[in-house]
Amino acid sequence: MSKTVRARSIPYLRDGVPGLTMAEQEAALRAAGADLAAAYRDKLTKMQIKRRTSGSLSERAKMLGAPPSRATETIYVASLRVLGWTMADISRSLAAAGRRNASVHAVDRGRTFTGSTLDAELLDALADTEKEMRGAQSAAGRSAGVLAAAAARERRRRAKIQQALPLWSKPPGEISAAEISALVGMSVRALHYHLGSREDARAKARRSNDE
Repeated sequence: MSKTVRARSIPYLRDGVPGLTMAEQEAALRAAGADLAAAYRDKLTKMQIKRRTSGSLSERAKMLGAPPSRATETIYVASLRVLGWTMADISRSLAAAGRRNASVHAVDRGRTFTGSTLDAELLDALADTEKEMRGAQSAAGRSAGVLAAAAARERRRRAKIQQALPLWSKPPGEISAAEISALVGMSVRALHYHLGSREDARAKARRSNDE
């Protein structure tokens, strides 16, 4: 005679869920008929909530890493966002549930995602994709920041050159190259590179006056 397979509910709660306190999660799970006596709870410090690392959710890891039971398992959460800090983290948790053939019931949606629908490989792929997208966005942001900084440096350089231009054509006895360098904040070598020799600058200024 075959044995009857028992059903087992596994409530999970944690601190640090946006918009869902631990008390609110408890109320939602009780309303769904979950027995909180056997609940897994991640009670976190303010620093752990601020850091948002997967390693801080030790009870979640214990729940998902436990050997599969002969009973039919359903993990109860007030919302899927209880299962992780990010979409990637949530996807990893759902993948782990799928691998142990456990269902996940989200009370706020009133839906149970069965073990057969939690495709672990797909969920892991989605988690990896989000990580890659975030990395690409960060790289793009860094690249944009580098370009913006370079543009700002170029604007400052041009402003210094414009400031030095009328001074560069004055006689050295009136103002020296070192004095101009200190005044505009560019090296004498850089001024020579961008403005040429002071003799040429004076000659050009004389021709402009003659015209």
